[in-house]
Parts: sequence; structure tokens; C-alpha cells
Amino acid sequence: MSRRLVPLVFFVTVVAMAGCTTSAPTATQTPTPTATTTQAPTATMTPTETATPTATTTSAPTTVPGGDDVPVVLSNVDDEGHTLRVSVTNDTTVLFNDTVTVDADADRTIATLHGPETTYRVQATMDGQSIDENVTLYPGFLESQIEINGSGSLEYTGLVN
Repeated sequence: MSRRLVPLVFFVTVVAMAGCTTSAPTATQTPTPTATTTQAPTATMTPTETATPTATTTSAPTTVPGGDDVPVVLSNVDDEGHTLRVSVTNDTTVLFNDTVTVDADADRTIATLHGPETTYRVQATMDGQSIDENVTLYPGFLESQIEINGSGSLEYTGLVN
């Protein structure tokens, strides 16, 4: 090789290598702030943390623990009042046994059933109609309801969660 060519090759090699190293390594560069780094939830988080949404509830839980204390409600959704005979019993106790008048569009609690796994007999008669239901309490049972519907008929419903 000629004497001029060796320094020229050396110079080109040095310049080429210098060009590779002058674009500063990304590890030592300072990141520029972006819109996501200035937002409140992410600005204080370390790289190992993740944002998780927080669940919100709008009402209290409605489950009756152990199926205790379930009300027996007379509900009249008819547009006139009705009188009915109601009996609520279990093997050992009479909780309610009386004639009751329920006004139009009104509710009335007449008894409270107690004790998980306890079975009660709910009976009602009105204008020749009757219901006779065995009601067993269990977790999630919220209400035992005798309803006079909009057409004046007698129905039984149990409200559960």
C-alpha cells in the first residue's frame, strides 16, 4: 500500500467509528416529558407499579347474613284497599294470626321470620282466594311477601338476593 493510503484508511476508520459513538447511547439520555408522565396517576408511580381501577359501589350489600330476620310483608299494588286473614307459624310458634286491612298502594310488615334453615308456613285468604306456602330461610333470602296485585288477586313471592 502506498504511504498516503494507510493514513487515509486510518482516518476514515476513525471517523466512521466516531460517527457511531457520537450518537449518545440511549441509556444515558434524559427522557423528555410527555403528556402521560405529567398525569397525576402515573407521575408518582415507579416502573414496577401498575394502575388498577378502584371498584365503587353505590349501595350497601343486601344479603341477609345466615338468612336471619326476614320480614313478612303484605303488599297491595291494587288501587283499592283489601282485608285478608293471615297466619304465619312454624312447628313451635305462632308469629301472626289476624285479620288485616291493607290500603291501596301500601305495604305493611306483619311479622319477622328468625333463624337460618327454619321453615315457616305462610297462609292468607281474601275474597275466596288463598295461598299456603312453606318458607325456609337461607342466606340471601330478603323478604317473604304476600301481594295483592293490580287486578286484586292474591299472590306469594319471596325476595332473594
